[in-house]
Amino acid sequence: MIDVHSHMYCFEGEEFIAVVKRFFDGGGKYIVNAATSIETSHLVISQNHEFKNVLPAIGLHPELTVPGTDIYQKNISSKWIIKNTQILANLIHDFPIVAVGECGLDYYWAKKNGIEDRSLIFELQKDLLKRQIVIASELELPIILHCRDQEGDKHAEAEMLELLKSYGSKSLRCLFHSYTGSLSYLSEIVSRGYFVSFNGILTYRNADNVRDILGKVLVDQILLETDCPWLVPNKAKSRGIIQNEPIFVDEVAEYAAQFLGISKEDLWKAVYSNFEKFMRIDI
Repeated sequence: MIDVHSHMYCFEGEEFIAVVKRFFDGGGKYIVNAATSIETSHLVISQNHEFKNVLPAIGLHPELTVPGTDIYQKNISSKWIIKNTQILANLIHDFPIVAVGECGLDYYWAKKNGIEDRSLIFELQKDLLKRQIVIASELELPIILHCRDQEGDKHAEAEMLELLKSYGSKSLRCLFHSYTGSLSYLSEIVSRGYFVSFNGILTYRNADNVRDILGKVLVDQILLETDCPWLVPNKAKSRGIIQNEPIFVDEVAEYAAQFLGISKEDLWKAVYSNFEKFMRIDI
């Protein structure tokens, strides 16, 4: 098993150790621990010191720009972005970081929260993402992308693909994590050779759009994740589990394999190969 996108920094102390041990005792190989801020970037680096196979990815999440979100950075500005993306680059130079991210564009919450003047928020998000694309390209690291807009809107997908084209190197390895966007832009994502990862949302009754996406992604571009501690798969929910963790990525694999009409073992074999290509880490 590999969990290509988690937020293990949400677990602390003995709970963190127990969650990690359950995964590795169950046959897990790697967990990618994706930060969303400078503070959590330091946390994922620290957790990597405890468990080498809990791999640190560091980035600045777009929700830092959106008032009303849990991680909103008050008084964020272009100057703040320049300063903090430089801190990010310095951390990558100093520690064994495996990827840039989680970063991207999130237009959903600005619209959902009813913010009338959203133009500045969207410009800040694009600046934040652009600088992280450049860092990943220059340092030859993969990038883990968050792309979300309101249902029916496609601005986030369109603008992200344009930013990747304008500022990313031709060899930039990209992962669209938990992609729930439009099928029209999915075709471009796949044609560019980018990876797409799936989590517990795939198992939810109302997630036909995500199952449609899975059906249109080539098996050699699929990765699996939990996005824990959120998005518990339905099978685990039925057992009363309310907090997701990496061990449940195997339930996502089981569901995805059944949907695709292949064995779970064959799907994991493909995922291992895809992970090696994306991360350039041998399994």
